[in-house]
Amino acid sequence: MSESLDQLLALIKDELDTEQMDQAHVERLFLKLRKRIDEVLSDNESTSEDKGKKLSAVSDVLSRYEKEANQQKAIIQDGLKKLTKGRRSLKEYQDNTG
Repeated sequence: MSESLDQLLALIKDELDTEQMDQAHVERLFLKLRKRIDEVLSDNESTSEDKGKKLSAVSDVLSRYEKEANQQKAIIQDGLKKLTKGRRSLKEYQDNTG
């Protein structure tokens, strides 16, 4: 049985809350999410209000995912700066002692 849109959103939120995200798992969830969004939009039985609520929930999850991605990017960039500085210091040390 395939997950509903609400279940997928909950799974994605759970994945975002984990210490270390499984990127492949997140990508699979987002592929399923895209399919469920298409189903929600093409559902003639749902009201515009219901569709709006579901799309708002999707938007919230995507915003969270973007925020998490930006935080990870900042952490990586900071680490690269420190690594570069450390390499530069090591080279200067070696030049001065060798």
